[in-house]
Amino acid sequence: MWNEPVQNGVPNMGDMSTLQAPKKPRKKMPLWLKILLIVLPSLLVLVTIFVVIVLGIIQIMTREADALTRRYWDAVTSCDGQALVEMLPEAAVEHICAAENIAEETLPLALTAYLEDQRETMGGEMTVEWRDYSYRAANDIENAPRVIWQDAETYGFDFHSFMRYEVLLEIVTPEQTDTYRCDMRFVQSEDQWCCLNVLDDVEAMRQGGFLQEMLYQTDFQAPVEDYLNALVRQDVNAMQAMVPSGWWLLLEDMGCDVFLANACLEQQLSTVCETALGLSSPAGSDCTDITFLGSETYEQSVLDSFNTVLVDYGIAAEEMVNVAVSFTVEGTTCDNYVVTMTKIDGVWYVYDVMYQYDSGVQNFGWYLTQ
Repeated sequence: MWNEPVQNGVPNMGDMSTLQAPKKPRKKMPLWLKILLIVLPSLLVLVTIFVVIVLGIIQIMTREADALTRRYWDAVTSCDGQALVEMLPEAAVEHICAAENIAEETLPLALTAYLEDQRETMGGEMTVEWRDYSYRAANDIENAPRVIWQDAETYGFDFHSFMRYEVLLEIVTPEQTDTYRCDMRFVQSEDQWCCLNVLDDVEAMRQGGFLQEMLYQTDFQAPVEDYLNALVRQDVNAMQAMVPSGWWLLLEDMGCDVFLANACLEQQLSTVCETALGLSSPAGSDCTDITFLGSETYEQSVLDSFNTVLVDYGIAAEEMVNVAVSFTVEGTTCDNYVVTMTKIDGVWYVYDVMYQYDSGVQNFGWYLTQ
C-alpha cells in the first residue's frame, strides 16, 4: 500500500493540536530548607529581642556606672569621708580598720581631713564633669581586670560582677582647669555596687599621715594635753587620777603607799621639768600651741617585755604608741617631746605617769623615808 503524499518533504503527522510538551518532574524542597523557612522568622524575632535586651542592659548598666561615678565625685568635691566609706565593700572597711588598728568611726574622719587638704591644695572649691570614654561590664569575674583582682586580694572582699568606666574628667577650680582620663572601678559585693577608687584615696590618706593625725585627735589628744599640763604645773593630784587601779597594787608590793608615792612623784616631776623642759618651778599656765608631729607603734616583742611584771596586776599593755608633740609654755618651746601611750582593757593611758611614779619611788623613796 502506497504512503500518502509528502508535502515539502515533511511526513504528515496528523492533527498536531492534540499533542502536549512533556512535563519536567517537579523538584522537591529539601526538608532542612522547609524547617529553616518555618523557623527563620521566629529566629529573627528572638535575635531581635536578644539584641534589644542586651542593648537595654548595657544602657542600664552604663547609667548605673555614670550614677556611681557621680556619687563618688560628689563625695570628693564635698569632702564627705563618710560617703566614700559607704561606697566600699564592708569586708574592705573591716580589713583597713584592723590593719591600721583604728575604730571604724575614725576612718571617715581621716578621709574627710585628707579630702579637705586636697581641695585646699587645688585652690578651694571645685567641680568635676566628665564624658564617657569607654565602658565594660561582665558577670564573668574571671575576665575582671587584674587591678580589680589585686584590690580584692589585698583588702579581702569577694565580688560577683564588675564594671569598668573610663571617663575623661574636667576638674575646675578657682585657679585652673585640668583634664585627664580616669579609670572608675566598680564591683558588686554582697548585692551592693562599690567603688574601688575609694581604696586609692585610703592609701593616699594613709601615706599622707592623715590617719595618724585623726588617731591622735580621737584617742590621744585629750590625755596627752592633760598630762602635759599636769607635768608643767607639777600637779601631783592630777597625775594620780591618770593611772589604772592596778598600778596601786604594784606600788603596795613595792612597799610604797599612795602618800609616799605622791611625795616621790612630786620630786620626780620637778626633776623632769628642770632637765627636759628647762622649767625651774611649776608653770603658772597651761601649755599652748600643742602640735602633733607623728606617732610610732611598739612591736609585739617590746610589749611582751613590758608586760612581764604588769600582767600580774591586770595592767598589761594591749598596745603602746609613742606620740611626738611640740608645745610652748611661758615662752619656752619644747620641740619633739615624746609621750608614751598604753592601752589597758581598751582604754588609753599615759604610760609616762606610771613610769614617773616608778622612777620617783626608785630615786627618792629611800631619801623620803629617812
